[in-house]
Amino acid sequence: MFKRSGENGFAISHTNRSALIGKCSTWRCSEGLIHTLNSLLQKEICPECKIAVTIFNRTKMNFNLLLEYIRKLLIEHPYLIKIEKEYAENEWHTTMSTKGDLTNRHWLHLMVFNLYFKKNGNLTLLTEAERKFFANM
Repeated sequence: MFKRSGENGFAISHTNRSALIGKCSTWRCSEGLIHTLNSLLQKEICPECKIAVTIFNRTKMNFNLLLEYIRKLLIEHPYLIKIEKEYAENEWHTTMSTKGDLTNRHWLHLMVFNLYFKKNGNLTLLTEAERKFFANM
């Protein structure tokens, strides 16, 4: 579970080179995806590395529009070789290269989840009687 904004991730390495890189992030701007992809694909990683990227949307109300935008960014990314499979509208399996080396191909799995909810400032709280009722259930 990720309890704070920012970046959380993991890497599995063999002989000081990454074999699997996982990154879970939340961003306040769409450019975060491009930055993250570029930074992952510019690292010194093993040939045919597996990369998992998970994006949690917390700021965009129109999730479908966000998915379309992310898909467009992915298709237009200069390191994209091909989209292997679209599991769902929010999940893609791709093959990508590294900067300057089209022969160094990586399996990249990208998932986007919607965690957005509108904060209206008027949170409904339980009354004391309601809290006691539910506590005794």
